[in-house]
Amino acid sequence: MKVYDSNNLRNIAILGHSGCGKTNLIEAIAYTANLTSKIPQLSDKTNMTYSMGLVPVEYNGIKYNLLDTPGYFDFCGDVISSLRACAAAVIVIDATNPIQVGTEKSLEFTENMPKIMFINKIDNEKARYKDAIDMLREKYDKKIVPMIIPEYKDKQFVKLHNILDNLQEAYDGDFEQQVLAIKEGLMELVAESDDAYLDKYFSGEEFTEEELQKGITIGIKRGDIIPVICGSTINNIGTKEILETLESYIYP
Repeated sequence: MKVYDSNNLRNIAILGHSGCGKTNLIEAIAYTANLTSKIPQLSDKTNMTYSMGLVPVEYNGIKYNLLDTPGYFDFCGDVISSLRACAAAVIVIDATNPIQVGTEKSLEFTENMPKIMFINKIDNEKARYKDAIDMLREKYDKKIVPMIIPEYKDKQFVKLHNILDNLQEAYDGDFEQQVLAIKEGLMELVAESDDAYLDKYFSGEEFTEEELQKGITIGIKRGDIIPVICGSTINNIGTKEILETLESYIYP
């Protein structure tokens, strides 16, 4: 059995309302990290998690212990216990439903810890991505930063985009403005992470990749930045982006 140094171990709690896709997300992450040799038989059926489970996943030399917490908050004691052993959390949100009690409880329990919001089922015809973002911003305001966003055409999901990538494609005006607004908001938050960055921002200079990474990391750990990733567990969309965000910004 491979032995990991404590510096290479990470405990991540996976939270969300029952049926949001927590367990499917863990299965998809395990596949993405090459823990399994074939893609899991994911489904959009409601999977009930009544007790806490743990799935270890290795990605780029780091072992992530993913704690699958109960979705029914009659078992909230297990959720609170798991968070005590974790340094960060991923909250899964169902894009096809309005705000759910399990989501509200997850937000409450993780108030003072670094976290990623994962908006699931964004390729479903009933997806309400914008409503989910609005709900999060109503609670956290400008701290909410959609880092990985979906592109839609004719109300159909097309693909994901990282807002830090250059705008090299021919986006329509509304989508391009959406990306630019998110990037500008993120630059302000990065600037607020360090006095030197603030001076650079006000002088109109662009941040280097290293400065961006450092500023985002500081912001997430302080709770000033909450990255939002979207995807689809049943089609294994967005899971690599979760691992990359954990690696780049939460545990750099």
